[in-house]
Amino acid sequence: MKPLKYLVAVGAMSFALPAFAQDLVISDAYLLPLAGVDNAAGLYMVIKNNGKALDVLTGASSDIAGSAALMATISNNKGVPQLVPQPQGKQVMAAGGFNLAPGGYQVALLDLKSPLKPGDKVMVTLTFATAGDITVEAVAR
Repeated sequence: MKPLKYLVAVGAMSFALPAFAQDLVISDAYLLPLAGVDNAAGLYMVIKNNGKALDVLTGASSDIAGSAALMATISNNKGVPQLVPQPQGKQVMAAGGFNLAPGGYQVALLDLKSPLKPGDKVMVTLTFATAGDITVEAVAR
């Protein structure tokens, strides 16, 4: 009887974990070359949190890039926009969301292994503090 209770408990936990990822809806993912950065592309999308708890986008990865980093476009003291790493991540508020868009936040895919052509489809894994890894398909523009 104890093994049955153990299996039921393990089964319940395995179904509970993916529910967090289901609270996040990611749409309209696309890639654009990053202006002024060689061999790199910016990943943009809409992230919606339908859950009751805050989550944090903490990182990303893709097989097409040597590395990936969450960046924000911030103007320096001379008014010149610069890409600034965001190692603390970006909060996704409960019952809210945000857009990663040119001129704001983006995931920078750096050291691309090959140039992107318009229409190329790229798989990118986003990492969230609570939801874990979520893989999205982005189309190069």
